[in-house]
Amino acid sequence: MKILFLIILLSILSDFKSIGQTKYGVEFGSRFGVLIPHRPTMKHLPQENIFGFDFSVFKIVSGLKNWHLTYKNPKIGLTVYHSNLGNQLVLGKCSGLASWLEFPFIKTQNHTLSLNLRLGLAHVSKPFDLNTNPTNIALSSRFNCLAIGGLQYLFSWNKFSCGLRIELTHLSNAALEAPNLGLNMIQTSFSVGYHFSKNKLNLELYQSSKEKKDTSKTKRDHLYFLGFIGQKQLFNYLNENFKVLGGTVAYQHVFTLPVGLEVGFDIMNNQSDIKLLADKEIYVNRNLKTGAYLGYVLTLNHLHFLVAMGHYLYDPYSLNDRLYHRVGLRYTFLNRFVINTTLKSHWGNADYVEIGIGMRFG
Repeated sequence: MKILFLIILLSILSDFKSIGQTKYGVEFGSRFGVLIPHRPTMKHLPQENIFGFDFSVFKIVSGLKNWHLTYKNPKIGLTVYHSNLGNQLVLGKCSGLASWLEFPFIKTQNHTLSLNLRLGLAHVSKPFDLNTNPTNIALSSRFNCLAIGGLQYLFSWNKFSCGLRIELTHLSNAALEAPNLGLNMIQTSFSVGYHFSKNKLNLELYQSSKEKKDTSKTKRDHLYFLGFIGQKQLFNYLNENFKVLGGTVAYQHVFTLPVGLEVGFDIMNNQSDIKLLADKEIYVNRNLKTGAYLGYVLTLNHLHFLVAMGHYLYDPYSLNDRLYHRVGLRYTFLNRFVINTTLKSHWGNADYVEIGIGMRFG
């Protein structure tokens, strides 16, 4: 989880240095929401409404990078987040730091409708404890991934802005520690912002930059070789950590920047499967699996977002559904080397987090 946050933070900070006309600002938001029990075993958790706040520093990019122009010069920023979790006695409170991107759908001089995505790391004050807090079956670790996504309407004038957001907030440690059912919250947020320069859309700069940018020489085909390691726990074996090893070979084609398609082949060895098979009186030393996946790629300079669905090609004991899913990030540096972090899951059930390195060719 910490590596995931560092990858996002590194990419965001690199774009804070990008050239071009830029606008910086600050934003304060107040939050109100409810906890959504997504499993029947979690119905006891929601006891009160959720109240919180966030404070952000941001930059409206207006450089010459392809993704800046494609997304109408979006915002990038850092947010400090704090809220209760709908049950002060069992779940406690949450404080976190998240980096974020805001992609405008509609953008005029005074009105903006956009998609807002925030990813980071959060500290939970009351995680699961078998002796002191056994009813918190949602979060077992103090540090968890914080993911926020939603729609925002923003009205801007002079150096000021105010906005309304509707968001889904998720907390989880991706099965690094069990139990880990995660928390889902629906929240509304009202924000006020201040821009240090006049908040005016420079359409002339945007159009001239778009005309000058030549993408004909941009490389669109890449071959990836990635190795990864992971770790997870099982609910019935809370004191044991199980390793996961594997690798991926993938081919990626970027159609029109910044959107691409990826196909890949996986090989995986999950040691927790050996324990689950032993419970069924099936004793093996390892349980290798192979699979193939098809994914959607969103490229933002050096940072790539991947959403994929795969199918096991070889899975002799079929402990899980035949389909698996991946949501992850890759960061490319020196135009060749790749840092990769991906959450592998079976529909809504987290399996493990893959942390790895690799190389890109092409």
